Amino acid sequence: MGVTYRIAESNGRVALIVAVRSELVKKLIILVVTASILGIYELIIAFIISTRINLKAKSYYIFHSAVHISFGLALWPY
Repeated sequence: MGVTYRIAESNGRVALIVAVRSELVKKLIILVVTASILGIYELIIAFIISTRINLKAKSYYIFHSAVHISFGLALWPY
């Protein structure tokens, strides 16, 4: 869901800027590509984290929870 929002937001920004200055189209495509790459990176990290969580373990250590929340917060604003 975050990937879709990120790409839609960058497309909206590109459309607004291109309406004013059409010569910036090539430079602004980088925004869309970057949004897609960051979205794919976010999905890969989420998959890695989800496969390392052991549901049969007796305890979920505070260190692991801190690592997981920090990855989520680090990728959220992008």
